[in-house]
Order: sequence, then structure tokens, then C-alpha cells
Amino acid sequence: MGGIVAISIAAPASFRSVEKVMAERPEIVTAATDKLGPVTMRDILRYQVAETNRMMFTIWGWVQCFLSLALLLLLIFLSNAGRLSLLCSGLMAAVAALANFVLIPRIVELARTNIKGVGSAERFELMHSGFTTFQATILVLGLVLLFSLFRRRERTGGGSRAF
Repeated sequence: MGGIVAISIAAPASFRSVEKVMAERPEIVTAATDKLGPVTMRDILRYQVAETNRMMFTIWGWVQCFLSLALLLLLIFLSNAGRLSLLCSGLMAAVAALANFVLIPRIVELARTNIKGVGSAERFELMHSGFTTFQATILVLGLVLLFSLFRRRERTGGGSRAF
């Protein structure tokens, strides 16, 4: 769940950094801007940030799949988790897999090949909204799972004991 929060902060912040660099213009950026012009320089910086974000989302997709599958397997084989916990964990794994194997590759492909094409900005925005919805769903399921596990622990008397 912390990874979802981190990625939702890091991705927008990286695009804001382009404007900061263009406004402050360190010496190397000033020299490149003088040669290329400010519009081209901004486009290059935004492309670099976008590539970094694409790589970050791809890595996050794989990490999220691994973590959700590991959690599901731990709950199945090494706990006495109830049905609600297993259901939440299974749904988290399914949503993470859909995001990793369907949504993220399409976002990356669209962003690299046809971002300026007709209708592609709307499709790109729609896919990003889908990614955000998937991440929010995983976050909510994770909170329900956490609540379910704590409630189960309280009901079964699994609290800590003083020696």
C-alpha cells in the first residue's frame, strides 16, 4: 500500500520538475536551450521524464504482482485467514495482474507510439484513469484485508500475552 502512495506522488512530481528545471535553468540546460530552443528543450525533458515514469510503472506492476501473489500464498498456506481475507487478497492479485499484463503495457505502447495522434490524448487519459482506479481498488481491498485480519485476530484471542 505504501508503494501505491509513493508512485502516486512520484509520477506527477517528476513532470513538475521539468518546469522547475526550465525556470531555474542550470548552466547545462541554458546551453542546450540556446542551441535547441525552449520549446524543444521542454519537449525533450518531458520525454525523458515520461520514459522514467514508464519504467517506474513497469517495475511497479511486476513488484505489485509479486507482492500480491506472495500475500495470497502466505494467507492460504501459512495462516488461518478467513474467507473475506482470502477473497480480498485474491482480488488484489487479480487486479494487480490485470494492471501489469493489460493496462500498463497499453499505456506504455500508446505513450511511445502515438501520443500526438488523433484521439490518443483522450485514450491515454482514459488509461491513466483506469490505472488510478485499479490502484485505488487495490488500496481499498488492502485496507479491508487489514481490517479483516485484525478483527479475526481479536475474535480468536490472538493478542499479545504478558509473560
